[in-house]
Amino acid sequence: MTLPDALVPWSMMGLAVIATFVWRMLGLALADRLASHKLLFDWVNTVAYAMVAGLMVRIIFFPTNVTAEAPMVDRLAAFAVALLVWWLRGRSQIQGFAAGVAVFALLSAARLYGLLP
Repeated sequence: MTLPDALVPWSMMGLAVIATFVWRMLGLALADRLASHKLLFDWVNTVAYAMVAGLMVRIIFFPTNVTAEAPMVDRLAAFAVALLVWWLRGRSQIQGFAAGVAVFALLSAARLYGLLP
Protein backbone atom coordinates (compact mmCIF):
# COMPACT_ATOMS: atom_id res chain seq x y z
CA MET A 1 0.00 0.00 0.00
CA THR A 2 1.41 3.39 -0.99
CA LEU A 3 0.47 6.86 0.14
CA PRO A 4 -0.89 9.43 -2.29
CA ASP A 5 1.73 12.00 -3.25
CA ALA A 6 -0.05 14.74 -1.28
CA LEU A 7 0.21 12.77 1.97
CA VAL A 8 3.93 11.95 1.80
CA PRO A 9 5.17 15.30 3.20
CA TRP A 10 2.55 15.18 5.98
CA SER A 11 3.48 11.64 6.91
CA MET A 12 7.18 12.56 7.00
CA MET A 13 6.43 15.52 9.22
CA GLY A 14 4.33 13.29 11.48
CA LEU A 15 7.18 10.81 11.82
CA ALA A 16 9.61 13.62 12.63
CA VAL A 17 7.25 14.95 15.31
CA ILE A 18 6.90 11.50 16.84
CA ALA A 19 10.67 10.96 16.82
CA THR A 20 11.24 14.34 18.45
CA PHE A 21 8.69 13.76 21.18
CA VAL A 22 10.05 10.29 21.97
CA TRP A 23 13.44 11.81 22.81
CA ARG A 24 11.83 14.66 24.75
CA MET A 25 9.73 12.28 26.83
CA LEU A 26 12.77 10.10 27.47
CA GLY A 27 14.64 13.21 28.61
CA LEU A 28 11.83 14.13 30.97
CA ALA A 29 11.77 10.64 32.41
CA LEU A 30 15.53 10.58 33.00
CA ALA A 31 16.05 14.22 34.01
CA ASP A 32 15.65 13.64 37.74
CA ARG A 33 18.17 10.80 37.73
CA LEU A 34 20.99 12.73 36.06
CA ALA A 35 23.32 15.16 37.81
CA SER A 36 23.42 18.20 35.55
CA HIS A 37 26.55 19.68 37.15
CA LYS A 38 28.80 17.08 35.57
CA LEU A 39 31.58 17.93 33.15
CA LEU A 40 29.82 16.09 30.30
CA PHE A 41 26.78 18.36 30.51
CA ASP A 42 28.99 21.45 30.54
CA TRP A 43 30.71 20.17 27.40
CA VAL A 44 27.37 19.45 25.65
CA ASN A 45 26.12 22.92 26.58
CA THR A 46 29.30 24.51 25.22
CA VAL A 47 29.05 22.57 21.95
CA ALA A 48 25.40 23.59 21.56
CA TYR A 49 26.26 27.27 22.00
CA ALA A 50 29.15 26.93 19.54
CA MET A 51 26.83 25.39 16.95
CA VAL A 52 24.31 28.22 17.35
CA ALA A 53 27.09 30.80 17.04
CA GLY A 54 28.41 29.07 13.92
CA LEU A 55 24.98 29.04 12.33
CA MET A 56 24.51 32.74 13.08
CA VAL A 57 27.85 33.58 11.46
CA ARG A 58 26.97 31.44 8.45
CA ILE A 59 23.58 33.11 8.00
CA ILE A 60 25.03 36.61 8.33
CA PHE A 61 28.24 36.27 6.31
CA PHE A 62 27.51 33.35 3.96
CA PRO A 63 23.76 33.47 3.31
CA THR A 64 21.91 31.26 0.88
CA ASN A 65 18.59 31.53 -0.92
CA VAL A 66 16.49 34.62 -0.23
CA THR A 67 18.70 35.86 2.61
CA ALA A 68 21.56 36.31 0.12
CA GLU A 69 19.54 38.99 -1.65
CA ALA A 70 19.53 41.22 1.44
CA PRO A 71 22.52 43.55 1.78
CA MET A 72 25.13 42.68 4.40
CA VAL A 73 24.43 45.92 6.25
CA ASP A 74 20.79 44.86 6.80
CA ARG A 75 21.81 41.48 8.17
CA LEU A 76 24.42 43.04 10.46
CA ALA A 77 22.01 45.74 11.67
CA ALA A 78 19.34 43.16 12.51
CA PHE A 79 21.89 41.04 14.36
CA ALA A 80 23.26 44.04 16.27
CA VAL A 81 19.78 45.14 17.35
CA ALA A 82 18.85 41.58 18.35
CA LEU A 83 22.02 41.27 20.43
CA LEU A 84 21.48 44.67 22.05
CA VAL A 85 17.84 43.94 22.94
CA TRP A 86 18.81 40.51 24.24
CA TRP A 87 21.41 42.09 26.49
CA LEU A 88 19.30 45.05 27.66
CA ARG A 89 16.21 42.94 28.38
CA GLY A 90 17.94 40.51 30.72
CA ARG A 91 19.05 38.00 28.11
CA SER A 92 15.52 37.42 26.84
CA GLN A 93 15.86 35.25 23.75
CA ILE A 94 12.30 35.87 22.59
CA GLN A 95 12.60 39.65 22.77
CA GLY A 96 16.01 39.67 21.10
CA PHE A 97 14.79 37.40 18.32
CA ALA A 98 11.64 39.48 17.79
CA ALA A 99 13.65 42.71 17.65
CA GLY A 100 16.09 41.28 15.12
CA VAL A 101 13.31 39.95 12.90
CA ALA A 102 11.45 43.27 13.12
CA VAL A 103 14.52 45.30 12.14
CA PHE A 104 15.32 42.96 9.26
CA ALA A 105 11.70 43.10 8.04
CA LEU A 106 11.59 46.90 8.29
CA LEU A 107 14.87 47.32 6.42
CA SER A 108 13.73 44.87 3.73
CA ALA A 109 10.40 46.68 3.36
CA ALA A 110 12.13 50.06 3.20
CA ARG A 111 14.37 48.79 0.39
CA LEU A 112 11.41 47.22 -1.41
CA TYR A 113 9.48 50.50 -1.41
CA GLY A 114 12.49 52.61 -2.39
CA LEU A 115 12.96 54.36 0.96
CA LEU A 116 16.52 53.05 1.19
CA PRO A 117 18.98 52.67 -1.69
